[in-house]
Amino acid sequence: MKIRGDIQRDNRAGGAQARYGFFLGESLVTLTIGLGLLMMLGAVIVKQHHQEKILAERRTAVRACEDAVLTLRSGKTLGTDAGENVQVENLADAAPAGMRWVRVRAMVGGKKEAIVALLPGESR
Repeated sequence: MKIRGDIQRDNRAGGAQARYGFFLGESLVTLTIGLGLLMMLGAVIVKQHHQEKILAERRTAVRACEDAVLTLRSGKTLGTDAGENVQVENLADAAPAGMRWVRVRAMVGGKKEAIVALLPGESR
């Protein structure tokens, strides 16, 4: 009878030991998964920041084009500060009388944008 009691004690002790090892292994897997998710989240945040920067440069280029069109529509010439980044090209397409089509291109931070606009004046 005593032998049977010793076996039961050994089983309980072994079971507790096995459960402790299972808990440690499960914790390590959880930590590994968590660190992997954090690394992926960090990569996504860096990528998003980079894309926001590119989008901001493109919006600035479009804004420069629009400013150039408004300046030319009002009959003024482009200033020297806009002349470096903004180019105006007359298009040969047919336009209504007294108007002309132009393509305005701007470059900001290596990003090029262009818009086509109808401006007053005869086509050249």
